Amino acid sequence: MRMAARAAICIEMLVSPMSEINVECKHGLKMGRCRVCNEPVSVAKRRTRTVKGNSLLGRKTEENSESYFNHPWPEWNEMRDLGLSYLREIAAKEKTVTYEGFWNAVRLGVGRDIGKPFRQIPLLLRHVGEKSFDDSGLVVTALVVTEETEPSPSEGFFRLASRLELIPEDESPETGVKWLGMTAAQRTFWLRHKESLYEHFSRG
Repeated sequence: MRMAARAAICIEMLVSPMSEINVECKHGLKMGRCRVCNEPVSVAKRRTRTVKGNSLLGRKTEENSESYFNHPWPEWNEMRDLGLSYLREIAAKEKTVTYEGFWNAVRLGVGRDIGKPFRQIPLLLRHVGEKSFDDSGLVVTALVVTEETEPSPSEGFFRLASRLELIPEDESPETGVKWLGMTAAQRTFWLRHKESLYEHFSRG
């Protein structure tokens, strides 16, 4: 009887889906998401990433509008792709870049005036981050940082990471409340994610 019970437990463990096991890899990502560890990224998860919290409701898309920040969608997508390509190059060099440096790189890549960055850059980074996650399972916008003595990404990076279920929801900075900087958990996640980007694009 004891052997039969043990066998039943083993079978149950084998057939239990990984999604029910709260395990992180060495890079701080949920098991099954980290491309560096050669774990497959769940396509189904990525396809439903922006549905969490009804974040698609009221959002401008190519299906319901003709432009974004006065950019025709083809131009906005060009800006997104230029930003993504540039940040991949930054990752390959194992560096970070300031928000101003990122915006200037996109502007130079487009080769024409694209307006002021103040309102555009947070949304452009969100679109770049989502495309990056769809492509590699990593959020390359982690490399865009402030110019402070101790550089860090903005609160928008952690909100996106929460929507993508890379960090717990309670680690997402609250909208409308002044952000006082990274928590210890946010900083640990950011440093691990940055290292994952370096490994993926420069050492992989």
